[in-house]
Amino acid sequence: IYISEYWRAPGGQRRHYDIIDPDTGVYSRAYLEMRLRQEVSRARRNGGHLSVSLIRVKDRAALNSNSGAGREAMPSVAALFSALLRDEDLMARFDDTTFALMLPDLSGQEAKSAVEELRLRLGSATVSLDQFLGTSTFRGIASVAELNDGDANEEELLKGALAALRDAERGTYGRVILR
Repeated sequence: IYISEYWRAPGGQRRHYDIIDPDTGVYSRAYLEMRLRQEVSRARRNGGHLSVSLIRVKDRAALNSNSGAGREAMPSVAALFSALLRDEDLMARFDDTTFALMLPDLSGQEAKSAVEELRLRLGSATVSLDQFLGTSTFRGIASVAELNDGDANEEELLKGALAALRDAERGTYGRVILR
């Protein structure tokens, strides 16, 4: 379906259907949303688990500056996360400082444990930025939402993950909130 939607779109609108985020090399948000729709259907059909996580990455010196350091750091953070994920997991760039993870066959509690491990690894990793900015360490907050009977579709699942991320942001960094 995704490919047929891409080819039917006028040339100028095809960018919306890009599969890979050019800055990080991971999947795009548009691709995540399409795959999430498929995985919600599969999980409902098979009675399995499906969890979604949003991980917001922060570093005051790099990501919040206008120097472009945050943009340089995100591919390194993406590589760190990718190395720790299972083959069946999907990681996508959700926005400038947030990655989304689609975690099939994991309950909310199992996904929370996996995401906590990612968050801890992020906090202990040193990311090389460039010759002028040196290195930096990052921290993150995260949310996990599990598909349940109340979630009508993938949009509701993502809304739950966003709401939990907002709750996590109200606290201190270093938290993973399960919805």
